[in-house]
Amino acid sequence: MSAWSGAGGIDAAMEPDDAGAPPVGCGGAVIHERLADLPRHPDDATVYPRPVALARVHQDEATGAVHHVIRYPAGLGALAHTHRSAHTIPVLERRLVANGEVIGRGGYAHFPAGRVMRHTTTTEEPCLFVTMFDGPVTTELAE
Repeated sequence: MSAWSGAGGIDAAMEPDDAGAPPVGCGGAVIHERLADLPRHPDDATVYPRPVALARVHQDEATGAVHHVIRYPAGLGALAHTHRSAHTIPVLERRLVANGEVIGRGGYAHFPAGRVMRHTTTTEEPCLFVTMFDGPVTTELAE
């Protein structure tokens, strides 16, 4: 039985859901057609000065790996912090500043576990990106 996540996504064993939505992908794949359209909810993690909008798109119960789609409003950014798991960010829309380097749409940043990171938007525009952790999300503010 599939677990339809709505807005063009499926976390599936690949059978149509009760609403008759057709299967997407195969064999337990997690497939989202339009990440930008997924409903997001506020998250007030300690690394942000105010809540940000995010949607969880994948979580592996066995490893703790988790992927989120996050939209930063213009001028928002995380405080310097670390994670115990490696952290990868592909940028979907606009530009993100990762440890002082501006990366645009289609750009990529990877932070090994335990390394200090800081990611922000430019002051002029919001940014949509994915965060992919290869294990449980633990966040500690950097000193």
